[in-house]
Order: sequence, then structure tokens, then C-alpha cells
Amino acid sequence: MAFTPVIHDPGIDQYRPLADGEDLPCCPATDLISGDDDNQLTTGNDDLLYVPPCKVEATDLISEDTPNLIVEGSDGKLLVKGCDFDVDALISENPRNILVPDLNDGKLLVTPDSCQFDVADMISPNPDNLLTPDLFDGKLFAAKTPCVIHPDELLSDDPDNDWLELGTDGKLKVTQRLPETCEFDCLDFISGDANNLLGIGTDGLLSVHLTDLLNRLADLESRVATLEN
Repeated sequence: MAFTPVIHDPGIDQYRPLADGEDLPCCPATDLISGDDDNQLTTGNDDLLYVPPCKVEATDLISEDTPNLIVEGSDGKLLVKGCDFDVDALISENPRNILVPDLNDGKLLVTPDSCQFDVADMISPNPDNLLTPDLFDGKLFAAKTPCVIHPDELLSDDPDNDWLELGTDGKLKVTQRLPETCEFDCLDFISGDANNLLGIGTDGLLSVHLTDLLNRLADLESRVATLEN
């Protein structure tokens, strides 16, 4: 089944069937081109539709942010310049900084001499510190002399300390029994410090746990042995 083309006849401003032998009207190519500003479609020299080659300038691709190392080369293409900077600008002015610029190649350098330090500066002046600088090589050293604690060193010199004293065996003992009518709790006399050896005996009175003291000494000797290794 054949179809008859329908055309718009401007003379009568109506649509009508194409007559036999009548040529189809031709619209100009410009009527098919959108008028949008960013439209790349145009007409060529022959008045037909034409898309020109897309030309992008190198400068259109380079950001204006500074500092930017991308520039336009002598051939109009993108070029990344060498990164030139002063090594001194990378070195902190902190007086403890041991980084310096090498005099030969200008790169960053840390010399062995700049890493020297006195071992004594690493040792706490605390009188209970077992660490000392070794006289042989100057490194950290913990003496093998065992840590000895004398019970009399644990006795307070406070004038009201009437209960604690040394026994005939040289160990600590509580010499006075609290009166039965005592209106205070013995716990009120015991410090809450973690290293306190004072406690309450089975009779509810103050007691010094010698076992805790010996365990404390054994733990201290173990720490000293660890430092020596």
C-alpha cells in the first residue's frame, strides 16, 4: 500500500497531499540548527550541516590558582615546570632541629655528630632511681646491688607514733593494744595509699603484713633484674 506525502501549502496555509509529479519542498539547513549560544552545529560552504573541528587552547585548561606549575609550552601545549625551591625554606627554625642543608648537593642532611647526647640527661635525679650511666661505655646501667629496705626506715618520726616499733627480731610490731572501749575504727588510722603495709588483723587491731612487704621486695628485685637485661 502506497502512502501519499502530506505537505504544508503556505499559499492556502493548510496541509494537503503532494500532487503527482510535484517535488517535495526543501527547507534550508539553517532552519534545522538550534539558536543556543553553545551550539557547535553550523552550515558549511555548500549550505549543508557542518560541525567544525573543536579547538581548545592550552591556556583555557590552566588554572589561575597560584602557585601553579602548569604553563603553556613553546608548542602551545601543556607543560609542567620544574619545581624549584630553597631547601632552607623546608627546615624548621626550632633550636632542637638537627636537619641541615648539605653543602655538596643542597639536599637535607642529618649528620651523626648532630645525634650525640649525654646519657646522664636521660636519667631521672630521683634518689630512688637505680639507673646510672655506665662508666665503661656511657650507656644506661642498673647496678646489681640488691635493693634493701630496713624496717626502721618505715617507722614514722611523728611524735604520736607510739604503736609501731621494731621487735627483737628487727621486724615491725605494734606495741600497744587499743582499749576495748575505743570509740573509733582502726580503719580510720590506715592510709588509703596503694603501697600501705598497714592493715587490720584477725583481732580487729592494726597489723603490719610482713608477707606483703616481702612480696613487695620480690617484685622490686624482679623489676631491677628486668632493667639489667
